[in-house]
Amino acid sequence: MKGIYKEEKKLKTGVYISSMWSIGGIETFAINLCNRSGFDLIFDTAEISALKKLKYKAYHLDHSPNDYDVLIIATAWGKMPNNIKAKKYIQMVHAMYDYYIKDWNFVYNKLPYTTHHVCVGKEVAKAFEKTTGYKCDKVIYNLLSK
Repeated sequence: MKGIYKEEKKLKTGVYISSMWSIGGIETFAINLCNRSGFDLIFDTAEISALKKLKYKAYHLDHSPNDYDVLIIATAWGKMPNNIKAKKYIQMVHAMYDYYIKDWNFVYNKLPYTTHHVCVGKEVAKAFEKTTGYKCDKVIYNLLSK
């Protein structure tokens, strides 16, 4: 039955995090996603101990490939990956934005190139949509370590 199935093209995908600390929820998400998928990790600042947890490639933002099919933006603050071009930009939403706005005066500024929002839980999606007016396109729960 050779030739019946089309070979799927693997999308070139990067995961961006502004600060990769040695511990944290967003950091754990980024490491687990990259380790399970082989996606590139791109960062602005990082602790070496965090990068040692990766199985695949990691790049500093200033030295990363600048062309991807998909760029997953795992952070909502810090330096943004404005130099990376992609066909789709997915902004991950990890936090309860209603509390961030109320308690920390946080303001979500949608990047002009963001094409999708993905939330890490149903309640996170509800809070995000209610406080920002943007739609959460998909809920994908955080990836846990082994």
